[in-house]
Amino acid sequence: MRTRTWRAASIIVFAGLCAGASLDAQHVLRTSRLKMGLNARGEIVRLADAKDGRDHAPAGEPGYLVRVKSGGRELRPTGMTAGTGVLTFVFDRGIRLRVRASEKAEYIRFELTEAAPAGTIEAVLWGPIKTTIAATIGEVVGVVRNADFAVGLQTLNAKTCGGKLVNDEGTTGGRTTAGAEPFGASLQAFTVNQARDRILTVWPQHRNVPVKALPGFKLEGSALAVFGTAPADVLPLIGRIEIAEGLPHPMIDGAWAKTSTVPGRPYLIANFSEATIDAMLAYARRLGFATLYHGGPFKTWGHFDLLEGLFPNGRAGFKRCVDKARAMGIRVGCHTLTNFITTNDSFVTTAANRGLMAAGVARLGKDVDAATTAIVVDREDYFAQESTLNSVIIGTEIVRYRDVSGTGPFTLTDCVRGAFGTAAAAHAEGDEARKLMDHPYKTLFPDWPMQEDLIRNLAGFFNETGTAQMDFDGHEGACYLGRGDYGHVHFVEAFLGRVDHSVLNGSSNVGHFYWHFNSYINWGEPWYASFRESQSRYRFELQPFYERNYMPNMLGWFLMTPDTRLEDIEWMLARAAGYRAGYAFVAEYETFQKNPAADAIIEAVRTWEEAKRLGVFSDEQRARLKDPERDFRLERAGEGRWTLQSFDKIRFEHRKKILQPGQPTGSAWAFDNAFDPQPLHLHLLLEGGVDAEARGIEIEVDRFFKAAVPGILKKGQSLVWDGSESLLLYGDKGRLLERIDLGRALPLLSTGRHTVTVEAGLAGSGEPVLRGAIKLKTTSEALCGTETPSHLHQ
Repeated sequence: MRTRTWRAASIIVFAGLCAGASLDAQHVLRTSRLKMGLNARGEIVRLADAKDGRDHAPAGEPGYLVRVKSGGRELRPTGMTAGTGVLTFVFDRGIRLRVRASEKAEYIRFELTEAAPAGTIEAVLWGPIKTTIAATIGEVVGVVRNADFAVGLQTLNAKTCGGKLVNDEGTTGGRTTAGAEPFGASLQAFTVNQARDRILTVWPQHRNVPVKALPGFKLEGSALAVFGTAPADVLPLIGRIEIAEGLPHPMIDGAWAKTSTVPGRPYLIANFSEATIDAMLAYARRLGFATLYHGGPFKTWGHFDLLEGLFPNGRAGFKRCVDKARAMGIRVGCHTLTNFITTNDSFVTTAANRGLMAAGVARLGKDVDAATTAIVVDREDYFAQESTLNSVIIGTEIVRYRDVSGTGPFTLTDCVRGAFGTAAAAHAEGDEARKLMDHPYKTLFPDWPMQEDLIRNLAGFFNETGTAQMDFDGHEGACYLGRGDYGHVHFVEAFLGRVDHSVLNGSSNVGHFYWHFNSYINWGEPWYASFRESQSRYRFELQPFYERNYMPNMLGWFLMTPDTRLEDIEWMLARAAGYRAGYAFVAEYETFQKNPAADAIIEAVRTWEEAKRLGVFSDEQRARLKDPERDFRLERAGEGRWTLQSFDKIRFEHRKKILQPGQPTGSAWAFDNAFDPQPLHLHLLLEGGVDAEARGIEIEVDRFFKAAVPGILKKGQSLVWDGSESLLLYGDKGRLLERIDLGRALPLLSTGRHTVTVEAGLAGSGEPVLRGAIKLKTTSEALCGTETPSHLHQ
């Protein structure tokens, strides 16, 4: 009996070991550089460099090739079987996925060929593919790399969205295709099942939005490529995948957009007109810029009618502007907000408005005539949600309301009938009352079919006029339709697919598949503070983000006003040279006419840009040029030669002091000028609470020259003095407020020690402080180019 028992137990243990071994057995997929191993549970347990055999899968942290979301839960596979070129995954709830796996020379191609039963699948989740590699994480492009090896994921169509699925709509923000994890990093993507009617939250404020199924949509066809390669070959390999898989692969002058220098160049933004186009093109040429970009040519968004005051000849007039620019080798672009619709557009003012996107649908609780200002509806939730326009469409009439009241039935109060040019009309009990989706910019949105019409309209404008650059500003608006990242990239794919020429494009919102279409991302705006301060930290923090995602460095928009100083422009140009970055230079015709430094600014821009393009700055110099605390000046020293002048800054501050009566309350600082005699450059900025102020300001230099400042300095305002007879007062956004006459100039600062004393009465909240800086010219360096400079747009 003991022998039989022992034998039986041995058989059971052996069977268990065999089963465990079977589950852990690997199905290995190979490329020339990657080995991916999956076990019978559908787990990725190996991610090895085929060259050196090193496994980059984290021990004890298996990843997955594919999962599903069903019943509100993310389900892992319970098993996987491998056939010839096909992997079959089974899940709880009777769900089965079949994935075609194709081993290419440089990547493994996965495509979903069956998802059943489709009606129970909310989304297919690719990954997470887990790895220990995390030195550099390209969160948008979907690549992680270290010094020796890189692993990447590329989705192969628009419905396969890179990133983590974190909400029902499938909106990710575009930065989670690769992400840091405790074990290293993960790569992931998903496809939301758009073939189902859904009720979901769109952005945080729009809840219970009805989103209809997309006719013809299928989960099948969702696909991605996975690769491993040397870090230096990542970008070329992605280019080869684009070509092999028929992905977007935009070319510019014969070069792939991702390796061309064109997308990273600066461009001029100006609201030119038919009357000013010649002058603005001349300015663009003098600056050496390749693009003149119109900041707002449209009277309406939706049908894109032009402003008659700028373009009295309509699209024909705009086209003449484009043709003039093209003859000079300059591209013309224009700005709009993706799918935003202005309330004066015929999508709103005519019966076409039935296609406007609704945040929700209610029904009338009573008949209303054309004059009723209290409208009864059968629910309140949609009308109580945060809104800008408080608009509801009944039939083709748009009604605006103040509030919704009552506990049931509910009443829209103080209604304005026939809003936005629609006609007030009578409506019957039970008619639909659709709350319109809107935006704080006081615009509306299209539903999916109307958006297709809007895309045709926008593409039609580009085709008719030859316009060749656009930022998809407000790109997140495409997500208001409830399609998430799929809607985000669909707009771009549909628009560029209808335009008959190449269009350089940026966006306010990134995305993994959109990366293939994108030319540049140019974030950072000039509207919020002075020239140097407006979103400056944000601009510089973005540069590593661009670099790890294989995007050109861009510094954002900079605004030149009639008061902008040359030294501020050169501050921007030094940063651009340090990062080898482009930027948008915003300057109107009137600005060039009124700014006394305009010619010097234009020459400085061209000088810095030529030197940057020729690569004359060393790595050490570029590191210094990146530092926003440093100032530089670049001057021509002959053909292909420049002089880089550096400046030191001595910083100080003056705070309120409590001292005994009669004791001086000023603050004094000593500094050395180690170079030749030079003018004083002094900057004072008042910081503190909203009511901070400084009175009775006096500046004394070397205990003999005193400059008194009349009036009051308020928070954010600054004083700038170059040692001349005038001291300049600037507002918090850089506008010149006053030129203060001192009656005489300060003599040059001789070589040696100097002192500056500041006296001021400080008051207000937030511990007011006067922050000062003295700028001194220091070393100069000779630079040489490697080729004869030419027009930057050639």
